[in-house]
Amino acid sequence: MNRPRQQWAAWLLFACVGTVCADEHCIQWGAGGRSFADGSWHLRDAGRRFDAVDRAENMQLAATDATLQATRQDGKIYAAALTTAGRLSISAGSIEAVMTLCADAPVRGSVWLQSPENRLLDGGQPGPGAEIDVIELVGGSRPFYSQNLHFGGYGSGHVTRGNVVRISNTCSPHLYTASFGPDGYEFGIDRVRTWTDRQAQRSAQEAPILSIEYDRKLGPIASGGPDAVLGELKVTSLKVCGNWKFS
Repeated sequence: MNRPRQQWAAWLLFACVGTVCADEHCIQWGAGGRSFADGSWHLRDAGRRFDAVDRAENMQLAATDATLQATRQDGKIYAAALTTAGRLSISAGSIEAVMTLCADAPVRGSVWLQSPENRLLDGGQPGPGAEIDVIELVGGSRPFYSQNLHFGGYGSGHVTRGNVVRISNTCSPHLYTASFGPDGYEFGIDRVRTWTDRQAQRSAQEAPILSIEYDRKLGPIASGGPDAVLGELKVTSLKVCGNWKFS
């Protein structure tokens, strides 16, 4: 990494600490966590917390038995959970990832939990899916608009009070699409692309179990200033159906 990039990353780290982000490329992961050029990551699994290792282009959450990798490609951030052996099989479990979206975050961004075995099965049916119990938008000084919120290309959801979005996927191939707006917030599934559409755009090795995409150009955003924090998007529980292998 060259020196100008180091200086830029160091400046961004300083600028993004706290609740205000001044750089348009800032995405913060983990409340109170360190921030990097493309974000900082926290993963909680069985009560353990893994802190990010400072990597400007390819960040990793390192531990003795698990790694969360994040790479930036084509304006998106891709994340995958790995064991030290290179693979992690989950039949059911709970992880927590916290993303703080800044008002001046990139115009478009994505987070992917990937599976190389996420592919079409015989008969055109999707493989095992994932269930997210709670996704919650907290804090922030303005409404947040979500473009896509889906699971391997399909999912369903409903909104409860307190800006809590509860998404349910019963590991079926059904496609649902909906959008919601409780208490002045617009947060939901605006458009869900089909499994085939996903594969047409990405190889089977890149197909996600869970993807969260946002686009701040989708709708008007209430006043709050250019550096107002939108809030934290929390995935508090991830239940994986079947035997997924992340890599």
